[in-house]
Amino acid sequence: MMSFGRVDFCALLLLAAGQAAAGAAPAWPEATREMRPWVYNWWMGSAVDEKGLEFQSRELADKGFGGFHVIPIYGAKGYEAKWKEYLSPEWMDAFALAKRIGERHGLGIDLTSGSGWCFGGPWLKKEEGCWKLEFGKDGRLAPKLTGQQVKRAGLGGRGPMMNPFSPGAMDSFLAKFAVFEKPGAALPEHFYHDSYEYFCAAWSPELPAAFKARRGYDLLEKWDVFSGKGAPEEVARVKCDYRETLDDLMVEEVFPKWVEWCHARGVKTRNEAHGSPANWLDFYALADVPETEMFGKGDRDILVSKFASSAAHVTRKRYVSAESCTWIAEHFTETLAEVKKFVDRLFLAGVNRVFYHGCCYSPTEAPWPGWCFYASLEMNPRNPIWRDVGTLNAYVTRCQSVFQTCEPDNDVLIYWPLRDYWWDPEGYEKQMSVHRREWFYGQSIGPLAKRLYDEGYAFDYVSDRMLRNAAALDLRRRYAALAVPKCRHMPERTKEAIAALGFPDVSKARREPFAAAGLMFTRFRKGADTVYFLANQTDSTVSGTFAPSCAPRAAWRMDPLSGAIAPVSVTDGKVALALDAGHSCFLWCSPDVPQVSPSAPHGKVWLDLGEVIGNESVRVTVNGTFLGTLIMPPYRIEVPDGVLKGPRAEDNDIKLDVCERGANRIRELDQKGVKWKYFTDINMVDINYKKFDASSWPVQEHGVKGPVRLQREK
Repeated sequence: MMSFGRVDFCALLLLAAGQAAAGAAPAWPEATREMRPWVYNWWMGSAVDEKGLEFQSRELADKGFGGFHVIPIYGAKGYEAKWKEYLSPEWMDAFALAKRIGERHGLGIDLTSGSGWCFGGPWLKKEEGCWKLEFGKDGRLAPKLTGQQVKRAGLGGRGPMMNPFSPGAMDSFLAKFAVFEKPGAALPEHFYHDSYEYFCAAWSPELPAAFKARRGYDLLEKWDVFSGKGAPEEVARVKCDYRETLDDLMVEEVFPKWVEWCHARGVKTRNEAHGSPANWLDFYALADVPETEMFGKGDRDILVSKFASSAAHVTRKRYVSAESCTWIAEHFTETLAEVKKFVDRLFLAGVNRVFYHGCCYSPTEAPWPGWCFYASLEMNPRNPIWRDVGTLNAYVTRCQSVFQTCEPDNDVLIYWPLRDYWWDPEGYEKQMSVHRREWFYGQSIGPLAKRLYDEGYAFDYVSDRMLRNAAALDLRRRYAALAVPKCRHMPERTKEAIAALGFPDVSKARREPFAAAGLMFTRFRKGADTVYFLANQTDSTVSGTFAPSCAPRAAWRMDPLSGAIAPVSVTDGKVALALDAGHSCFLWCSPDVPQVSPSAPHGKVWLDLGEVIGNESVRVTVNGTFLGTLIMPPYRIEVPDGVLKGPRAEDNDIKLDVCERGANRIRELDQKGVKWKYFTDINMVDINYKKFDASSWPVQEHGVKGPVRLQREK
């Protein structure tokens, strides 16, 4: 079966969407499609058709998605006759069809600006591509074209990658998109710029003039110093000025053209600024929706992902999105439990719009596993975990409904002294990666941010530009303190801005008690109420009595996984709370006494499944009554009154329907030599970017190991 009902055990006093009268219990806001998770949707060869788009949209809507993000890429072998050239009339018709079908199912649609990534295409001249700096045979430093091509491009999109420091190159790039200005052309909700992968880009023909205008002297006259011939401090100063000019070009001249072009056509923007050599905070802030990402097992750094949310919070943008769950595990071995824990880290970083990475479009006639993207979570209808993904999506939707209807409540600003990192005699452009983070932890900002985070402070990062624009951003009223890491090269204008703001030190900010007990948190406000999202990312239950800084007189625990909302006892501003490993909840705190004090629940009966092998999802039915779907330990679910036939598990008809992952089936295909990897570019690789081959995988066991028991509360 591919569809099923969902049962939410929502508790007492659920009022209208959002918060109701003072002292009343909160409720889950009514979900919009922005509150639901979205998904990346790769179009291989753009070989989409009405039947496949209809099936995909119906499945996405059935599982609680809010929309999909189209990325045209390379094709699948054997389907060349159906490939569509990017931005051709045929392609534009296909995109319009996808939008109509999606909207009929209540789904929105976004689109990458380009085929593959990054910006670029065959309509650009080679001189509008990326330039690097290197020493020639004559021993002199000189610019040289890199020849870098658009990555993973499809038909009609292969060509030079656009120079990110060239306003003229951006003009040429955008000219091709005039097809979206034709009458009746379908437009996405957002155009998208993927993570910065203009590798080795370090120059543009416009840079010398921009340098002279902005820095007040001629870089070419300092070419020997810039080339490294001079005292290290002098070389570092010139290179810092060069790096700041690259930043100026990207943030003030090149990418504003893209944003303005989109806005002029009624389309908003999403941007992944990470990876770039520009100030991430300012680059993120250009877009309507700053977007971060977390990657694999070792690249889930909350403090680095907070750069995107900080840009949104400081500049008062509503949404922060994330490319989510890239390379979470090997193909078809992922569990919904692992996805949930991964997404929680994004929520802790301030993300409020999840885009799963992702769902590869596949024609309905393609044999299993259909078309697959090489770095994907395989969040698609061919993956067996799809059966129960609606339960996960209901969780994400509840979380995002609260995040999006509350205001972030970070009260500390941490200044990012980026010039200290730029002031370096080595190298030229200095790209900063989410994967290699020496630019963060090797500088003064990283250790300070970690210490404040571990001590329970809620903060955003702030840039030089933002501080200079403090009055327009109303920073002094919105934040309580400013933390300045040790720095050597703060610009004079920044010093003046900080002095004018007159911020007190961090000791004047609120400090929450959760971190010391092992709970991670983010904090929000809704009117006079304070809302905490708490997550236990440890391997054991965390429990204790906590005194939140808001000193509540009433509190409620909201469980986004089950949907339950229940009052929490408050004594002298303290609340007792226990949270299982891997789980999360909202703690909604009010300064008002509750209007009604409902009686505490008593006598509940729980069905405990014990151990579920591999932490797979389980649908639970007792005596013919479907109770719900469990996606993670502890596998424990409430049994409503009137369902049980007897007091012991063996007295009842208990049906446990476990959803097995697809690993064993993939293993069998590779053992039998079935040709399911038939894609024209990277084809399929494993999590270490080696050739994918599951034939040697061990057989994956699954099932309920137990013991299965009924437990009664006293």
